[in-house]
Amino acid sequence: MSQVDRSIKDVEPVFHPVSHYALPHDVLSDAKLLTDEKRVILSSWASDMYVVESHPALRAVPGIPAG
Repeated sequence: MSQVDRSIKDVEPVFHPVSHYALPHDVLSDAKLLTDEKRVILSSWASDMYVVESHPALRAVPGIPAG
């Protein structure tokens, strides 16, 4: 496993899609985004839809048995 360099000072702020896009259609219609970037944003939203409120690291996705 590689080590993370924590000495980097000039880190860009984290991008929060919800502050830039209101709907999934807005993401899909943004010509400035690459397909992979759209996929990351939309999959993040999909994952957040199924978060277990009392334990955010868990996801309860319908149709997928708990492991």
